[in-house]
Amino acid sequence: MLKTANTLSITAPILDCGRTQAKHFWLYKVQSVNSSGIQPAKLVSDLLKDDISLPEAIRAKYEEIVDATDNFSPSNVLGQGGYGIVYKGRWKDTVVAVKRISHSKDGISQLIKELQILSLYRHDNILCLYGYCLEERAPCLIYQFMANGSLDDRLHNKALKPLSWTERQRIVTGICRGLNFLHTCSDQPLIHGDVKSANILLDHHLEPKIGDFGLCRTGGLLHAGDNSYFIASHINGTFAYLPPEFITKKRVSSKLDVYSFGTVLIDEYFATGQSPYSTSRTPENLVQYMRHQRFHFGTVNHLIDACAFDKVTTGVDIYERFIDIAFDCTNIQPELRPSLSETLRKLEFET
Repeated sequence: MLKTANTLSITAPILDCGRTQAKHFWLYKVQSVNSSGIQPAKLVSDLLKDDISLPEAIRAKYEEIVDATDNFSPSNVLGQGGYGIVYKGRWKDTVVAVKRISHSKDGISQLIKELQILSLYRHDNILCLYGYCLEERAPCLIYQFMANGSLDDRLHNKALKPLSWTERQRIVTGICRGLNFLHTCSDQPLIHGDVKSANILLDHHLEPKIGDFGLCRTGGLLHAGDNSYFIASHINGTFAYLPPEFITKKRVSSKLDVYSFGTVLIDEYFATGQSPYSTSRTPENLVQYMRHQRFHFGTVNHLIDACAFDKVTTGVDIYERFIDIAFDCTNIQPELRPSLSETLRKLEFET
């Protein structure tokens, strides 16, 4: 399976009829196991017992993970979230990121969701899953290592080189391509549910990869005059990036991701250095704040990140067009938000 010293050979899936049926069977199996109410350790052992084949990822042994991470050395820690710790490691002669999942039921649920999505759907702008370990001692997922960290890091860490306008355009267009793929790769759209700058990872070419699929759902497409949404059992995600219909009524549709993407657009181009949610400004929510600023001043150009200007930029009109796209995506009425396909066409025209 090893292709070069830095890249694992992962074959993209072929979506023929038989393969699609196999995908749906796997989705059914993991969802059945995950909703059964049994203990986290049993969830993992049931997956092992069923000997589910994941042809697009490699099953790793626990000993391989220990060796890859120097026995989960603290010096290799890249970050820590609510459901696990991410380590930098070397596996099969390739630099990788290894997420060690907590043994809580929510942690195992996250692992199952990640396996469910990343092992079945491949795209240039979705984080690549190289392998996995389901042994109860340390359930882990092995990812492509992203040399430039997260988009959030690049926007808000002043010690890092600011992104140019051209780089920002390429990044948001790539994010939109990845999300559009999720919404169109199957008969039911895959709704990411937690799109934010911290979940957009950048490789050494600054190509964006969407990560963290622990809240991904299968849902309906929402069009004008259509009520194709469902009600979530509970609200989760990052509130500053979530649309009002989800926060107040738990309504989930493809337009949830559209709203979150629009918030990422605002975060990337405008008001850089400000948190998406802050009690130090009025309104506290960044999307509402930007709308408030435009209403009162007729423009938001005074909030453009000065670091975004470069010699390619020809005038302020282009910034107005991008904020228009962002405001369309964050329309308070979900049925009036554009699809990601429409948004992608606009972004590709601008770039």
